[in-house]
Amino acid sequence: MNQINSFRYEVQQGEAVTFVVTPIKESPDNITAEVAPGVMARGADGSGNPTFSFSVTAPVGNIHFAKLEGVFSPDDPDDAEFDITVSGSNGGGPFDIPAIERHSPVKDPTFRFEVTK
Repeated sequence: MNQINSFRYEVQQGEAVTFVVTPIKESPDNITAEVAPGVMARGADGSGNPTFSFSVTAPVGNIHFAKLEGVFSPDDPDDAEFDITVSGSNGGGPFDIPAIERHSPVKDPTFRFEVTK
């Protein structure tokens, strides 16, 4: 995996892409993810932080789009957030992604994974 910017990456067919989310003052149940095309699998790392993974199945020259969404309640602390990293099984990363913060205008960033090999 190569990072072009925080929201755009180059990946290879068959590569596994994994997001690791660290909830800060927030429930790990309040983050979701999806990918198109494909299936996003939810798991947990050794610290119990949510992970989301998918396999690169799109043909070379095509794109997978992944979206994470953080949900906050009015009672959450002002500094509640979800810190995120992404990595690929063929190397690359973990790359830090801008956090989803309680007061961020964007709570559901979309990521682009371009299949180059």
